[in-house]
Amino acid sequence: MHWYGWSADTAERGFKTLRDLGLLQVFMRSKKAPLSPTGLTEVNQYYLLGPFAQARTAPTTEDFMAQALATFDAPAPADPSREKTTA
Repeated sequence: MHWYGWSADTAERGFKTLRDLGLLQVFMRSKKAPLSPTGLTEVNQYYLLGPFAQARTAPTTEDFMAQALATFDAPAPADPSREKTTA
């Protein structure tokens, strides 16, 4: 039995084709990642457009930025390993 998987390169080529055809919109945003060396990580959000779009449409750039800022400004969960202990 053979298993045919996909690679990140294959996915990226497909995403590029969909973007070039105007069928995919990609928003990249930063979000807090307390364990990351920079404290941030980047996340892509993909929205299909045209006949492949879901009933709700992709957000406008303004809507997306407002959502991203609200997410970014949210307090990060507490990390118990970073709390000081008193002996």
